[in-house]
Amino acid sequence: MKKILVSLIIAFLLSFLSISISAKEKKDKIPDNWALSTDNYQNYHRSYLGNGYMGIKIPIEGTGWIAKEEELPSTCIGGIYDVYDDADKIPEIVNLPSWSNIGFNDGETYFDTQSGSIEKFSQRLNMKDGYMQTSIKWKNKGKTTDMDIIVFVCRDKPHLGVVKYKIRPDWSGSAYFTSTIDGSFSKQYEEEDKGFDLKEKLIWLNVKTTGGIAITETAAMEFKGISKVELTADTLTKKRVGLNFKFNVQKGKEYICFKYVSFLTSLDSKNLRSEAKIGALKGREAGYSQLFKEHIRAWHNLWQTDIIIDGDDELQRIIHSSLFYLLGSIREDVYRGIAGAGLSETKLKWAPYNYTGHIFWDMDAFMFPPLLLMHPEFARTLVMYRYRTLEGARKEAKAHGYKGAEYAWESAFSGKEVAPRWATHGEFQIHIGGWVALSAWWYYLATDDITWLKSYGFPVIYDTARFWAERVEYNKDKDRYEIHSVTPPSEFPINVKNCALTNAIAAVNLQIGIKACKLLKVEYPKKWLEIINKMFIPYDEKEELFLHYEGGLSSLGIPGVPFLIHPLEWPLMDKRIRLKNLLYHSKKSSRGHSEIPLSIGFAEVGEVALAYEHFRKIYKPYLRPPFNMLSEQSKTTRIPCYMMFASGTLQSLLYGFLGFRWREDELYLMPVLADNWKQIEYKGLKWKGRELNLKINQAKVSLMIKEVKDKRQSPVQVRIWDYSFRARPNHQYEVTIK
Repeated sequence: MKKILVSLIIAFLLSFLSISISAKEKKDKIPDNWALSTDNYQNYHRSYLGNGYMGIKIPIEGTGWIAKEEELPSTCIGGIYDVYDDADKIPEIVNLPSWSNIGFNDGETYFDTQSGSIEKFSQRLNMKDGYMQTSIKWKNKGKTTDMDIIVFVCRDKPHLGVVKYKIRPDWSGSAYFTSTIDGSFSKQYEEEDKGFDLKEKLIWLNVKTTGGIAITETAAMEFKGISKVELTADTLTKKRVGLNFKFNVQKGKEYICFKYVSFLTSLDSKNLRSEAKIGALKGREAGYSQLFKEHIRAWHNLWQTDIIIDGDDELQRIIHSSLFYLLGSIREDVYRGIAGAGLSETKLKWAPYNYTGHIFWDMDAFMFPPLLLMHPEFARTLVMYRYRTLEGARKEAKAHGYKGAEYAWESAFSGKEVAPRWATHGEFQIHIGGWVALSAWWYYLATDDITWLKSYGFPVIYDTARFWAERVEYNKDKDRYEIHSVTPPSEFPINVKNCALTNAIAAVNLQIGIKACKLLKVEYPKKWLEIINKMFIPYDEKEELFLHYEGGLSSLGIPGVPFLIHPLEWPLMDKRIRLKNLLYHSKKSSRGHSEIPLSIGFAEVGEVALAYEHFRKIYKPYLRPPFNMLSEQSKTTRIPCYMMFASGTLQSLLYGFLGFRWREDELYLMPVLADNWKQIEYKGLKWKGRELNLKINQAKVSLMIKEVKDKRQSPVQVRIWDYSFRARPNHQYEVTIK
């Protein structure tokens, strides 16, 4: 267990220089901790690229030119579902027409993994620069062709995707490139219109979902090294359009095909067809090199905030992949939330499981906390999604006979409950409303934005508190408040009484409601305070253990009690009781979900070895090669990237090993370091308009605070474990740990 020595070293910095990324930085030699790669496709699980607006899963051969449906690239746009307010159908995220498809034909056969033989193969995900590169040596009927493919979705231009397809043949003769936009595999939409322009080398496809959302994709082509090309169009297949390019190649020379694809929906624009065409043409006009450079610069800006581990290269790659996948599913100007699998998921009939693009408590309880510390501008979009769907939550509460707002267990665009009928536990998973309110309050603590709180956060906090005040039941015989007919986070058993997590988060929600009311000088019902003081949390006095729910000491899978320690910070637990409960409930945990609060809780009580053990259980059983995709189940392969474990890994590092806690008036840290780590650096964290840079090793904590929003340079109250001091911006502080 770590102890803090009362020793403080202060070094004044004459100047504070922000780190910048050189435009001339070499991109061909990326450090191993920024890249994930493979040279075979055995035990292969596809990665995905996202820019926060759309995501695409890249298949083995690099673009999606494959006959098999399961090898098609899958693309989704956040918040685009096949239906919206159809009471008879559950909305599912739309698998857009595949757009990255470029086929290469050597004059005999189109390349795919089943034709000819693949002499060499490599695929590399460059997380720092945000692209996928596939390199293949293909031999077919005596002809060998080297192919190199790069795909990226522009981080700085959310509606644009780009493909570069380079070939070098060891033969001379005729060859073909074929570019398609293909939605023929999907029943989620119907074709509205499609077409081509041979002169402009353009193709487009317009479709409309069963719920009435129009989607358009327009692709512009460009070539390098090809002096003469014969063009023909293919529009025979419904919901598919293509252009064929025939040209001559010479042995040993390089030929490149570029594809610039623009995406728009009727939620984005009223003139989506014309705007999509303009977007594709502007992309081509800017050119591949310029687009690639700007895209990389945008990713490098995001990586100014990072967590750097010295002493564990594997973990460093996992940190970067977790951040890469999480950041790929969010951007600051899209208020559609993050689904359970982010933008890595689409509706595919062959997939063994998917989350249909729905929003769960995963977003509020697991994705939001690390984003709030690392990228609060992104975290804002998540609480704004909950504000945008507040009316749907009010309707849910009213439908069940209550006032206030009852947030759905699974929501989509409108906020109404969209859980499938087989998921009967969803009706009773009402703890989600507390997470929504806690996120809104934390966002205010992180930003001190009283205007935002008044306009957006307070309506959510107040109405969720109203719901709890209506939902509780007063037990007159025992003079306490209870909550019946609920389901714990383990999703079973269904319809029990007094789940510890549900009751505790209801009380916390009411506490937040009172704080917000006082801050904004709004009256609140006095009953709220009575409910807080008399809220029943099931507890075994003899064993000194909090019960999972009344009558159930614990439950295999996801015990809810560890969440009382973090993030709820339930006040009725001293350190000894916390440790005893952590040790007991850790034996009942069999899912990565509860390993997150367990790891954070053990770090809080100073049991660093146990914190590290449970930290590894968050991600280790669920990693899928070769790109660190994460499955929800340890023994099955589930196609999407499960964002809870990606964000949970980051959350444990920030709230567990760094020990960050949100406070109204101080920067509070409880840092610890795993024995096998030499140092952990937290770079560019954000707190109340300031930037934090910390380094922690086995001997000391180094802290630098930089003013970002204003020039007041006012001192900050800092507490590291039990040691408090006033820290001035642009000074370095070192606290010795023994």
